[in-house]
Amino acid sequence: MRPLIFSLAQIGPDERQRIHSVLRQGKVIVYPTDTLPGLGVDAFQPQGVAQIFRLKGRDAQKPLSVLYSSVSRLLADFKHLNAIQRKTISAFLPGPITLLLPAPPDFPKVLVSKGFTGVRVIDYPRLNQVFEDYPHPITTTSINPTGQPPATSTAQILTYFKEELAIIIEDQVAYSPLGSTIIRLTNDNWEMVRVGVVSRNQIEVKFHQVFQNLNEKSN
Repeated sequence: MRPLIFSLAQIGPDERQRIHSVLRQGKVIVYPTDTLPGLGVDAFQPQGVAQIFRLKGRDAQKPLSVLYSSVSRLLADFKHLNAIQRKTISAFLPGPITLLLPAPPDFPKVLVSKGFTGVRVIDYPRLNQVFEDYPHPITTTSINPTGQPPATSTAQILTYFKEELAIIIEDQVAYSPLGSTIIRLTNDNWEMVRVGVVSRNQIEVKFHQVFQNLNEKSN
């Protein structure tokens, strides 16, 4: 069955509740982001997460990242992080960056690799509002079978997946061919995992500012 298609600009309370209902059922939605459109299910619905892996033909050893509607909600789930990590999150997000963070002990294991899980908060206020009162984060991953280029239009999305999608949220946006930049945060350092929309130089400048601010406050 062809998915429902909602224009982001026209989503009101009824449409938002429909989207939330679909997520609670473990079904798959598509939504715009500040990099590439994403495939989403409730990150705490095991059957939904398994469906994403199946659709993409993705190796189960490559966990999906999750999308939060705000930095405050992300930090509420990651209370175990230290001051450096929390300041870094607030400095980089929202934005076109995926942060690999030490996972909370109760986080779904399928979303964790070597103790880390990927998180995003996108710079997309209208989209964030759709999920702000949904109780869980949702998965975020590009829309493509493994090995194929990511879809950037509804036509491409429906070429890859149609029967398997419940809702597509559309918006008029020019997508970058690059995905998010991925950074791993350890207790007191960072590692560039993938350069995407944000360059390494931009990341280094931002980290310099973060550590400078922390040093000033400690003096």
